[in-house]
Amino acid sequence: MSVSMPSSASEENEITDNSQRECEAGPVRDRLIDVASVHFAEHGLQGASQRAIQREVGVNPGAANYHFGSKEALYLAVIEDALGRIQASRTELLDDVEIGTDRSAAVRRLLNAYLAPMLREARTRRGHSYLRILVAQLSHADIARAAMEEQVQEVRERYIDHFSRLFPAVSRNRLYEILRVCLSVAAIVPIQFRQEQLSERKIETMIGDVTEITAVIFERMCDEDT
Repeated sequence: MSVSMPSSASEENEITDNSQRECEAGPVRDRLIDVASVHFAEHGLQGASQRAIQREVGVNPGAANYHFGSKEALYLAVIEDALGRIQASRTELLDDVEIGTDRSAAVRRLLNAYLAPMLREARTRRGHSYLRILVAQLSHADIARAAMEEQVQEVRERYIDHFSRLFPAVSRNRLYEILRVCLSVAAIVPIQFRQEQLSERKIETMIGDVTEITAVIFERMCDEDT
């Protein structure tokens, strides 16, 4: 088996330069997402300035378009970044949930597994910004809502499968609506605080309180439909 080698010093330098650019692209892209998350949370998609984001990051005016293609694509990258971590955690927690025979206890375990990752994400700058964007979608939806819907669908279906077995008389569409209500209630709570105020202890207490409140809402709304 033969391995092709650079044929000249200039070719070696070109390979080195390309590798260096690839290494630098990652941190720049990451910093753009980090700073953009705050700008989009504060000003929305239309109000946020791509120039201001790039200026704060300390990059050239065309950097965001180079890495993402457009301001809209950067906005979606902010959402996908936070939501990707949340969805991965929801999947992991669901795998460990023991449903048992107590319906009320099962509802609480499932809601805890679904909502806790989102609340824990609020301790990070990006996560806190994501929740502010999410809450804004409740009254003024934009391209973010479709992106969120697409990213959460697969994992949410697995949760709905469990809820459907607990409440067989309630349609899946209605269960989606009820879970969305619970999600909205949960998302509003942490953004009443600044991100730096959300200690680990405070978040864990919040998770317990939110789980209990949303479980009551979930069961009551399901029972009204039966």
